Amino acid sequence: MRDAAGDRELLGRMLVTRALPDLHLDGPVAARRTLDEARLAAAAAGSTYVAALASVQEGTIAMYRGDWVAGLAALEQVQENDLRSPAEVLAVLLNRGLANTTLRRAAEGRRDLRAALRLAVQQDWQEVVFKARHNLGCLEFFVGHLPEAIRLMQEADEMPVRVDRLQSRRDMAVALLEVGLVDPARQLLQLALRSARNRHLRLDEGNILLDLAGARLLTGDVRGARRSAAAAIRAFQAYGDERLSAHAQLLMAAADLAGGRVSMPPDAALLGDGTATRQATLLRAEAALTAGELGRARTLLDQMTELPAAGIDSVMHEHLLRARLAAYARDRVLIEREFSSAARKLVRLQGAVASLEARAAVAVHGVRLAAYDLSEAMRREEPAHVFRSVERWRAASQRLPAVHPHPDPAVASLAMRLRQLRHDVRGGADGAAVRAEIATVEQQLSRRLWAVGPAATAVGLSPASFRTVRARLTGSGTTLLYFFRYAGFDHLLTIGSHGCAVRRLSTSTSVDTLVARLETDVRARAHAGHAPGVGAAIDRGIARTAEWLDALLLPADRVPLTDAVLVTPTRALASLPWGTLPSLAGHAVVVAPSVSRWCSMTSAAGVVHEAALLLGPRIAHGTTELDAVADVWRAAGSDVVSHSPATTGDLLHAFATADLAHVAAHGVHAQQSPLFSRLELQDGPLFAHELTARDGVPQHVVLSACDLGRSRVGAGDEPLGLAAALLGLGVRSVLAAAGPVDDALAAAVMTSYHRRLAAGESAAQSLRAIRTELPGAAIFTVYGADFVVSRVPPDEHGSDQGAHVASATVG
Repeated sequence: MRDAAGDRELLGRMLVTRALPDLHLDGPVAARRTLDEARLAAAAAGSTYVAALASVQEGTIAMYRGDWVAGLAALEQVQENDLRSPAEVLAVLLNRGLANTTLRRAAEGRRDLRAALRLAVQQDWQEVVFKARHNLGCLEFFVGHLPEAIRLMQEADEMPVRVDRLQSRRDMAVALLEVGLVDPARQLLQLALRSARNRHLRLDEGNILLDLAGARLLTGDVRGARRSAAAAIRAFQAYGDERLSAHAQLLMAAADLAGGRVSMPPDAALLGDGTATRQATLLRAEAALTAGELGRARTLLDQMTELPAAGIDSVMHEHLLRARLAAYARDRVLIEREFSSAARKLVRLQGAVASLEARAAVAVHGVRLAAYDLSEAMRREEPAHVFRSVERWRAASQRLPAVHPHPDPAVASLAMRLRQLRHDVRGGADGAAVRAEIATVEQQLSRRLWAVGPAATAVGLSPASFRTVRARLTGSGTTLLYFFRYAGFDHLLTIGSHGCAVRRLSTSTSVDTLVARLETDVRARAHAGHAPGVGAAIDRGIARTAEWLDALLLPADRVPLTDAVLVTPTRALASLPWGTLPSLAGHAVVVAPSVSRWCSMTSAAGVVHEAALLLGPRIAHGTTELDAVADVWRAAGSDVVSHSPATTGDLLHAFATADLAHVAAHGVHAQQSPLFSRLELQDGPLFAHELTARDGVPQHVVLSACDLGRSRVGAGDEPLGLAAALLGLGVRSVLAAAGPVDDALAAAVMTSYHRRLAAGESAAQSLRAIRTELPGAAIFTVYGADFVVSRVPPDEHGSDQGAHVASATVG
């Protein structure tokens, strides 16, 4: 028979175990009462073991509720010698490590989590290896090492172990939100939310709803953020947790303020968390500013130095409020300082990641500041101030140098598998299983790419000053058409030798409608083929829509245009075929996402020592096209390397060695995942993301395929797509199509284009001339900067015969 002490110890252990279900069923008060009973039983039994288990469970419950200070205090009472199994020691190390991490005690967190990982590996407990690795990812997140955080979390997630992934998905989502990757973060949160609701985990449901509210607020979805926050409040109130309910009310107050309604956040004493207290202080300062209580707002902002550091969104929020306070004082120097400092911090975060997609996504954190910056500039209605306010935020990632990421062998392996799957689909294997595997591999590959960090944070170009840009425009005989949106209208900033002006255009909705109609018409024309009646009718529709757009975007009383025109478009206009607009038909047009980057480009002519020509499969007139282009560059004295047909390896090698690359291959613009936009080559597709980390890139790239000039532009005005990726990697100039292209037309356009380019005309001038010969060429655009070829004598690159053709034929 067991003695009385043994019975009491058993009772204590049962009570410790029961505390967690009590938390879920009846709330924190019931859980605390059960743990108190367990401690009484432990004392009666003289069991330090049960007392230690009770502290472990107390810490676990406190952390589960988000009270990390109380959780860590409970766990620090536990002596590992009082525990009886490695599993119990692991639980303490994992939870204590996570608490230390969350409370920004990085050294202590690493100590505990690495000890847990070593013990888990020794015991071959893969489930615990998963948790330790994931928690180390959480630690890296909290100390600001975002790529490393995502890498560790992803490595844990890829482990084939049966573990509850609800919390790990939530943690990954929070890390992705910090990088600005809102869409994939929301997908993870929705998965976690479904899991929590199916299992009736009300506390988890409320926490996930809070994360969703923050994600929606980040993208300006105020109504959606309020709905999620309200649902979280209901979940926490039903659960009886006042502290977490206060956290949800904090998000509701943030949504209200973002929507223009003053709503005071809950008292800081209810929040019990340094980060939440920081957010509450910022919201009180914002409410005070909105109410005109400037002294109170200043006092609250002065308190921010005493609060713990927070994520980039909180940093941007503080800069916004300080800029608003300076605006009330009419201190223009201080306003400019706040905007400039915030923009530099945002660019620094963009430079800390190597993924082009992550760089672009980070910009979402600056949207509110950019909008306020522009509103201040528009009050003054001076072109110089408007330019500065828009350009400092526009396409900042395009001003960053190409960063060579640390290699991850899994990236190459996943890309190879994805290439094979896409190749199989092209060959007819287009079943549900293949499509599902493609989606899975793309998701794994995306996360791996987000997790690739650079060797060092990249430092980008500073935004060019208005004076510098105007001098460069005047010197090159170029007029800048800078489009931007403000207060529901599209606007045009014109800068050139004939003057500068800011002009309000039509409503943004009207412009969007016509852009969508033009895209639909262009695609319909491509599918109409050579049917004369249908094609002519669609051509008339395209011309009519282009005229209407022209009237909205380029009013007759604008500043006169010079021969050369530089266009910086809005998000909606990023994929517009500008050559279709009548007002631009007679001009040499270049489209640049960043004027500062364009301004930094040398105006000297490029030298084409080597021209690489690459042909993909199923190009009806491809051989004729490549032969004609090869003849042009051979006659101009350049070495010509022709790959017909070309593999992905051929293209990557050509991009590392050639000065000019011409790719005649079918292309696909992936609107939802632009860095999976692809060129179809002999061994399968080459994806945009595979062009990163090249040691060299051509000066000029010509893409004679469909759609590869298209971009998806996010909330932070950062373009993504194949042409945008090439520019981001350092290519000076890209010629690409913003829609479908007929193969015969492409061959004719490209032959004429290269002939003119080799003869000394610039890329934009060549394209302008071709548009008069072949109206279908209007679908092509020059992106980034113009490109002019220097006439190089044959002996300058060591050949007394002029040129040679190196043919690489793949069977």
